[in-house]
Amino acid sequence: MTNILRHVIWCLLAALSLIGCSTKLQVEADRGNVQSVMELLDQGERISETDTRGWTALHYAARAGQDTVVNLFLKKGADINAQGNRGETPLLMAAYNCHERVVRVLLKKGANFSIKGIIDSGSYSGSWMTPLLIASGNRCDAIILSDLINAGADPGEIEDKYGWSPLIFAANTGNLPTVKVLLLTDVDVNHQANDGITALIASAGQGSKEVVQILLAAGADMAIRATKLGGPLNKGLEPADTALSVAKRRGHSEVVALLEAAEKKTN
Repeated sequence: MTNILRHVIWCLLAALSLIGCSTKLQVEADRGNVQSVMELLDQGERISETDTRGWTALHYAARAGQDTVVNLFLKKGADINAQGNRGETPLLMAAYNCHERVVRVLLKKGANFSIKGIIDSGSYSGSWMTPLLIASGNRCDAIILSDLINAGADPGEIEDKYGWSPLIFAANTGNLPTVKVLLLTDVDVNHQANDGITALIASAGQGSKEVVQILLAAGADMAIRATKLGGPLNKGLEPADTALSVAKRRGHSEVVALLEAAEKKTN
């Protein structure tokens, strides 16, 4: 049976089981079945074969956190920066799914951390994001963000569509360790997204007291106001909202008390 015919048959079977048109190598890579992967490679299965989304077997292994299979594919010559139909690289998928060991392997092998892709999920939908932007807002361990920064990724980069910064992403999710990592770098604590929100407004709106506290200590400006209705990260935002006004409206009493105390100190 030729590889092409084998793939066609596999896709038909996959479609019937509603799991998508994936090659057998991709499925075994996702499962982390090293023995099966090696046997399939010996039989002539190609690592570079893509599914209907443009994903290779390396994408599948990276997405599932299968670092042993990722290493194997890289040794066999897999394209470390292969991109799916929407720009997704193995590194982007590993970062999105919080797979620290895979991120570290890919960075060590020279993966390009500047390539942008679209992740259709939640606030990310429709935005072209780098692995660092993804890692700043997905509530994963901050070590992934640290590894990306240490590899040379820019912690001050700005998302193209809405003007979000990594710090705004991290503050919006209340991820204190990630906020701390970013504040150790030369990021603008008062950067405003296109709708005017800052990291302080975002964290106050979510009721993240500890994040608000550390942002104030880093010099966050309480007087900054939103400029228009909230974007996808903060849909309840109103024009001219400050961190204090949005915290009051949403009933985050501890954050309100913290901000009011900080306001008195500055007056």
